Amino acid sequence: MERASKILGSTRLGRKVCSQEQLAHAVWRAAVGKRLAAHAHPSWLAGKRLTVEVADEMWVAQLEPLLPQILKKMASVAGYALVEEVRLAIAPRRRAMAVERSAAGGRQGAVAVGGCAGVC
Repeated sequence: MERASKILGSTRLGRKVCSQEQLAHAVWRAAVGKRLAAHAHPSWLAGKRLTVEVADEMWVAQLEPLLPQILKKMASVAGYALVEEVRLAIAPRRRAMAVERSAAGGRQGAVAVGGCAGVC
């Protein structure tokens, strides 16, 4: 049985419904799960390279060893190698603060401890 993403991606309708970049963003979230996706946001797709923004170097260090597994999972979710490389980039501070606030449930004054926003 073929994956819906593979079928949609190969049709003109599928390309109109969602772009490769939108599909890559959705596949990232499905592959890494909600908790990790709250700290690592795909920002853009260039060819088959997905750039993912993280809050700081700690997240880069934690995610780098997992990238081969994440890429395999993304290919499994998409049904084909939609992304062949993931580049981790540290997000600008204002974006990182919004991510921490979001991960903390949007509470005003919520403080992230150790960059985990209390969900680690």
